[in-house]
Amino acid sequence: SLALKTTVLDHERRVLQRLGGNLSIPKVFAYGRLEHFEYLAMQLLGMNLGEVQARRPLPAVNTLVVADQMISALEHIHKNKLVHCDIKPGNILLHPTDSKRLYLVDYGLARAIVHVNLSTDEPLTSHAIGTLEYVSLNVHRHIRSAPRDDIESLGYTLLSLARGDLPWTYNTRHGTSKNQEVQVRIKKQQFSGADMSPDGLPCFGQMIDYARSLKFDQLPDYELLRSQIQETRALAGLLDPATINWNIPAEASLSVVSPCMRGYHSLCPGQIVCCQIDVRTTLEGYSARAGDPLFWWDPSLSPEKWDTAVRPAVVLRVGIDGRSKLQSIVVVCIGQGVLSSTDMNVIPISSSPTEGSLTPSPAWPLSDSYCYIFPWLMRFVCYPGEELHIPSRT
Repeated sequence: SLALKTTVLDHERRVLQRLGGNLSIPKVFAYGRLEHFEYLAMQLLGMNLGEVQARRPLPAVNTLVVADQMISALEHIHKNKLVHCDIKPGNILLHPTDSKRLYLVDYGLARAIVHVNLSTDEPLTSHAIGTLEYVSLNVHRHIRSAPRDDIESLGYTLLSLARGDLPWTYNTRHGTSKNQEVQVRIKKQQFSGADMSPDGLPCFGQMIDYARSLKFDQLPDYELLRSQIQETRALAGLLDPATINWNIPAEASLSVVSPCMRGYHSLCPGQIVCCQIDVRTTLEGYSARAGDPLFWWDPSLSPEKWDTAVRPAVVLRVGIDGRSKLQSIVVVCIGQGVLSSTDMNVIPISSSPTEGSLTPSPAWPLSDSYCYIFPWLMRFVCYPGEELHIPSRT
């Protein structure tokens, strides 16, 4: 809409024009804005490093080239009094033909550097800005982004490229967004950069620890970071290559069969089951704690504080959940009690055919029973091996 004074795309265009001239900043060719749409024509680039990596480690020579060029790109951005705020593998792109050229893209979240009086507290924001897996600890604390945070995010990015993942990558894919944020923040607090550095690449961990030591308004020592990269390259005996191979062969993958695929479904439509909402599993994710000795156990989700009722229910549909690969069970809950004429959200269950009621076969054994009516049916997911109590079947 033209009612907006500045759009995200226009903001990005202004940032790119301000930063133009650096080898790692993509060129802008045109920008336009009409009543119902806008466009930004930019330099055509290749794949991003998230696609290249695909959750497997990249060779050390590749990651060191990324580190060297991105340090120079961030130095240019910070000296132009801006913070990128979203450093991650997906925002680092290859040149279409020059394998050694890398570009830093996506400036929609870029912000101006704010200078504060050191006698006051660091400026806070109402919400964290960036990608959960790669934001700095200070961003988790809702402190406004500064150059130090870009460096810390770059350190996480380089470790992710070198290792294939980060200690908290798993936690970004399970549970609610709030629980993911808590688990990732606590993991980042538990690990120093040195703890995470792969063998032979100490400079990436050093980058994280150095960034965490900086004050809010302190510019990083870019020459120091570059010297640590060169020292790592020298110790590993890796010369600066003329070309870089980004066609990384995929590692042989193991054939993993989901538990729910090994046998038939435990339930079938028409069965009557007892259902109870597991609050902790609902909020944290079904398998968030599996194999994770550092998982933070949230005491506020204890059963004593969240006492949910056990309800009988009729199974309507069963299947396999495409995202979690667990068994999916859709049910309609059953209640018992005398209905009034104003109860519009239920359907009575009767032992004999009655207009407006359900009549199971064989005959329903309980009187004054009814099914709830919901806009969205209740769906549970579970492993096939879980114990299920089935009192009867209609």
